Amino acid sequence: MRNFLLIKRLKHNIIIPNALQCVSRKAVHMNRSEIMAPISNITPIPLSNLLFDPENPRLPKEFRGNRDEKAIIKHMLRDESLIELMKSIGQTGYSASEPLLVVPEHEKYIVVEGNRRLAALKLLSNPDLAVIRRKSVDEVITEKRYSPELIPCIQYGERAEILDYLGYRHITGVKNWGALEKARYLQQLYDRHIETVGEEHIFSVLAKMIGSRRDYVAKLLTSYAMYERANDKAYFGIDIDEKDVDFSLLSTALGYENIYKFIGLESSGDIKGNRVDDNNYSFLFHCLYDPAKKIHESRELKQLSSVIGNPEALEQYKAGTPLQIATYYTSEPVETFKQLINDAYTTLKSASGSVERINPAEDELDYIENKLQDIKKLTIIIGTSLKALQHQDLE
Repeated sequence: MRNFLLIKRLKHNIIIPNALQCVSRKAVHMNRSEIMAPISNITPIPLSNLLFDPENPRLPKEFRGNRDEKAIIKHMLRDESLIELMKSIGQTGYSASEPLLVVPEHEKYIVVEGNRRLAALKLLSNPDLAVIRRKSVDEVITEKRYSPELIPCIQYGERAEILDYLGYRHITGVKNWGALEKARYLQQLYDRHIETVGEEHIFSVLAKMIGSRRDYVAKLLTSYAMYERANDKAYFGIDIDEKDVDFSLLSTALGYENIYKFIGLESSGDIKGNRVDDNNYSFLFHCLYDPAKKIHESRELKQLSSVIGNPEALEQYKAGTPLQIATYYTSEPVETFKQLINDAYTTLKSASGSVERINPAEDELDYIENKLQDIKKLTIIIGTSLKALQHQDLE
């Protein structure tokens, strides 16, 4: 009967299943009622009274505290999936299986969980909020069947009451966020619990809350602290912003002992970072994100770790030697030399196999012939040097 009345009050724009989706018991040592209010506590709230969360972990740092709806929606519209979410709600209505989680603020409510859905709802109600993708938004508006104005919400007394539930849901649970979003949210949990739990137990407590491991929590928080450090230093002069930073690359890099020791961390879970060497960290950050020397794949981090752990290889890399070549200097000198010769041979062999497919102009042919002469001279110099080494050994 209660569900029927609720449907009537929401004017058929809301679809209610038999029960709400529930968070896993792994999230925290709480019973279900302590984490998520039952469906009977759902309250319909006018869309006009719902506000975006200024502390939303999914928003970039520069948006913190921002209450400009157009600016926030513009950022969210950069993700095409928001248009798809608009289409879904516009065609089928809003399902009360996922009520917005809100906290009161004066006579309105801040949406702590469900900001993307709130953006879709606000655009369905007022397409003028879209300053980009306006054509796509208008197409959805033309075809929409529903535009909910009373939204199912569960009200909490304060924002902190919702944080524990969201930790599991978005970090290891059913609605996974990106690495930076997870880290930013985990930092909020850390800030909430550190005083009551203490430094000795905080990582273990947070790990239980999100259904993960202690070392994962420690590394993610340490990586976030290092990201914030780079952000405060304007990314060490690199012309990028938050959207250009693959946070998971930094987090993975700090899992390598050579790398975290190089920048002055005692471990991959050294969240305080009291001994960080900013010169070395700047070098690492440039390796990861500077377009001129950027690591393109996480598997290259193993090579970078090897290079950083070897003074000669690191010197070569700092001098401009490509990472793959600098890696050779981490081996014994003879092995490095053999690898360089083998790579040169492989490259020349590939060039030899493609001669028949090229038709160079006269100036291009001159350039190729000159390079071949240079290569011939180098082979003579290398051969002569090797023979000299042989004579030294005989003496």
